Amino acid sequence: MKALRTWVLLADARRAHVMSYDIPSKRLVPVEGAEWTAEPPAEYSDEAGVMPSRTGSGRASISRPDPALQAEVSFAKYLVSQLNAARTKARFDKLIVVAAPHMLGVLRAHMTPELQALIGAELDKDLTQSDHDKLMRSLADVFPV
Repeated sequence: MKALRTWVLLADARRAHVMSYDIPSKRLVPVEGAEWTAEPPAEYSDEAGVMPSRTGSGRASISRPDPALQAEVSFAKYLVSQLNAARTKARFDKLIVVAAPHMLGVLRAHMTPELQALIGAELDKDLTQSDHDKLMRSLADVFPV
C-alpha cells in the first residue's frame, strides 16, 4: 500500500506556504515552490465619494468596497488555483488546511469540490509564523506522535 502524501497549507491574509508530512521522520518539511505572498491591498482615500443626488438638491455618498477584503479574497482564489494545479499533477493525496479564522472562511468559500474531497482536517489558527514544535503540537490530533 502506497503512503499518503499529506500537505499542510498554512495561510493568513498576507502569506501562505505548504509543508509536507514526512511519515518516517514524523516531521513537516517545506514544499519547494509552495510559498506565496499576497499583493498589497489597493489604497483608497478615507473620504467617501460624493455625487449629486438623483432625487433632489442633496448629495449622495458612494460606498467603496473594502480593499483589504478584496485583496484577501483574491489571495484565497490564487491559493486555491495553486492547490488545484498541484492536485491535478497528483503532488498530494490529502490536504490539511490551517488558516487564520477569517481566511479559513474565505478559502472554504472558494474551494473546488475536488479539493474539498481531499481535505482531511481544518484548523482555524494563524500558525504561519510558528516553529516546527508548535505546529506539531497544534496538529497532534491529525498527526499522532
